[in-house]
Amino acid sequence: MPDMWGGENRDDPASARNKARSFAFFLCIGARVPPSPHIYAMQPPQVTAVELAEAIVEGDALLVSQQSGQAPPAWAYINLLAHNNRARLVQVRGQNASRRPFSAWGAILYELIGDILEHFHTEDELLDAQRQALVPLELAVWDGRPLEGPQDLDAMVRGALHLRMWRPS
Repeated sequence: MPDMWGGENRDDPASARNKARSFAFFLCIGARVPPSPHIYAMQPPQVTAVELAEAIVEGDALLVSQQSGQAPPAWAYINLLAHNNRARLVQVRGQNASRRPFSAWGAILYELIGDILEHFHTEDELLDAQRQALVPLELAVWDGRPLEGPQDLDAMVRGALHLRMWRPS
């Protein structure tokens, strides 16, 4: 009898592949989409270097890595914050408001988006915060600054925004 991932048992390599494929259908901050019967026959899409570069510039590295069936790198969470406009951040948060993400990474990202939207009221304010705090933070993580877990993400983003943006003028 197949298990819930579509394989005969969890130790079977085919079952592991199906499990990995089902995880590719997460929303960008970790809320699971209910599996459908055809999900197991689908192959995760292969991401080219050009597609990945475009995703990074557009703030979609997190989504692209999840859609490709790979665990997202930690910097991809900062990428979402650093390269999306207010409308996209509102959309991401709104899509997940009713289901509240279950992953620790997703929960932190959900709260960070809410706080950023609450503090930066205009596109210009958000763009300044991204340019002055979030993009440099993203580059620092790429350059080797450790980002070990969701609590580090929270502290690093809030710290960067506080040091560069939220201090009194």
